[in-house]
Amino acid sequence: KILIIDKKEIYLGSANFTWNSLNIHRNLILAFSHSESAEFLLNHLEATDFNTHFLEQKKTLFIGHQEAEILMFPSKTDWSEKIFNLIHGAKKCIKVAMYTWTRSDFAHSLVEAKLKGIDVEIVLDRSVVKRNPNPVVDTLLKASIQTYVYQGPGLLHHKFLWIDDETLLSGSPNWTQSAFTKNREYIFLLNTLTHPQKKIMDTLWKALKSESKVINSRMIQADLSEIQTK
Repeated sequence: KILIIDKKEIYLGSANFTWNSLNIHRNLILAFSHSESAEFLLNHLEATDFNTHFLEQKKTLFIGHQEAEILMFPSKTDWSEKIFNLIHGAKKCIKVAMYTWTRSDFAHSLVEAKLKGIDVEIVLDRSVVKRNPNPVVDTLLKASIQTYVYQGPGLLHHKFLWIDDETLLSGSPNWTQSAFTKNREYIFLLNTLTHPQKKIMDTLWKALKSESKVINSRMIQADLSEIQTK
């Protein structure tokens, strides 16, 4: 899910190159201009699976005054630690929008944040109700974490973590074990969001919540029963 134009303009996001993904499904694309990062990404895109092990897996860059990082998968470094550190370092709020989520360790990390008094909100795709059992959702609901299921058009195809309204981690991987250990993926971390960027994210988050419904365990079971009897 990477587009590079003239070895300088970069578009990174969760969207596939399909009509539905770009016009109906909910996705996030980040665009910026940075020739060194374009070269870094091209090296990975053109490499074979074997050669990727010899490439630098992390690129730190500055876009204006903003520090950012691009992290490539698979990597000898476990980039899961980056997510754990962001969650553990949160001071006031955490927002997650995720299409597919099967890693319980990320859920437990969010529960720890909730117990410390951090405001945690989650938006998931409606396909979540089709998975039974679902340890991730069970963990979130038992901890009384505000969890929403998307009800709007298309898919909730986002894959982002937004910390304290200041730090945004987005990219191509779902929160699954394969995404972090086997797949060719990337994540983009943008620090110290500008006021316009915060405004866009705030508008996006309010729209996602308005197109979703809060769920609890009883609702999940009811939805499963309805699916199974059709």
